[in-house]
Amino acid sequence: MKGSAKVLIVDDDKAICQALSEVVKKMGLKPVVATKPADALNIVKLQSIHAAIIDVLLPKMSGVDLAVEFRASKFGDNPIVFVSGVFKDKAFASEAIEKSQAKDFVFKPFQIEEL
Repeated sequence: MKGSAKVLIVDDDKAICQALSEVVKKMGLKPVVATKPADALNIVKLQSIHAAIIDVLLPKMSGVDLAVEFRASKFGDNPIVFVSGVFKDKAFASEAIEKSQAKDFVFKPFQIEEL
């Protein structure tokens, strides 16, 4: 699956998207980037996406709500990891994981190994 597996990166910070894309490439996976939730939803509808890294704080829709929308789409139960530099509350992270069935919640700044 490596090489052909696509990881959707959703973050409104283009520098973060670029950095995460490089990490995903080094993992032997193919990054797909969206900076807006609406674009991410369209990508999930049109492409086979195998995992997602989603920033919690996005314009017009929270990353948690976006993940819930993904779950209702053909994305299904593929792994989701949240990232956030703003929300550092462990209770919030637990609630976000529970609501969306995400695999993990990583706080920015983070080490590449954490992903």
